Amino acid sequence: MYRLMVVTFLFLTCTKATTICDVPNFQDTWWQVYFSDVPYGDCYAFLTGGQIIVTDGEETWPKGRWAAESHECYSTIITDDGLVDAYQDGDCLLIVLDDKEYKACACSYDT
Repeated sequence: MYRLMVVTFLFLTCTKATTICDVPNFQDTWWQVYFSDVPYGDCYAFLTGGQIIVTDGEETWPKGRWAAESHECYSTIITDDGLVDAYQDGDCLLIVLDDKEYKACACSYDT
């Protein structure tokens, strides 16, 4: 009985702690930066195949390539323009770029 308690204790102390956050799912979705809950500028989509496409609501064009590194609770998106950290924030993303925080939500254009 004593051995079982010791083994159980060791097992419980060695298990990895669970987190209450998700790695953001940003692929194959149109995103637009929002300032004070108002959409601003072009919309961006990070396609599963690694391509970035952009739309201004009228035209759509390729922007470049991307890759991602998943971390606990966030992803680092690597593009030709640099690195962006993305955190899930409800239905939106919290984007950290050059130590500044931005909010990206669903694109306001018909895509």
